[in-house]
Amino acid sequence: MKKLMFLGLAALGLALASSVPAQAASQSAKLPASYQGVWYGYVGKVKQHGKSYYEVDKMTITNTQLTVADMFTSNQNLTHQKWQYSLVVPLFITKKVNQKGHERYILRANAVKFDSSALPTLRKKQVKVNGKKTTALWLRAEGENAYAFRQPLRTHSWGPDSYFN
Repeated sequence: MKKLMFLGLAALGLALASSVPAQAASQSAKLPASYQGVWYGYVGKVKQHGKSYYEVDKMTITNTQLTVADMFTSNQNLTHQKWQYSLVVPLFITKKVNQKGHERYILRANAVKFDSSALPTLRKKQVKVNGKKTTALWLRAEGENAYAFRQPLRTHSWGPDSYFN
């Protein structure tokens, strides 16, 4: 469900990429370097024909685009991943700061205005992984939370996709 939410946003951004005018520079923000780069989200484990497969989303985030590559492997340690498909979405970033001074970044697919509850937001957060605190990218949209890490980890699953079933 969580993954489909982000993929739906990606598809909408691709569909509207050529028909929406650019957003004014004064409304956009620059994503800090610590948010940019490659992040991995663990989708989950599925069985197909008696064999277990592990699915990982490899997200590459820049100031101007989000690339999501769907990867899978039969290795429990998530090595030797094989590419399945990718989506590339042009982005505009908006920065919001709450009363406590916490920053969050809202991703807008090609400057399309959405209902504020449906906009994906990014924050960095410390989460426990195997008893140690690790920095994660916290993605939140439509009331759903997902975590991505700098390396593939089999924790904080996003849930398997329906196309494997």
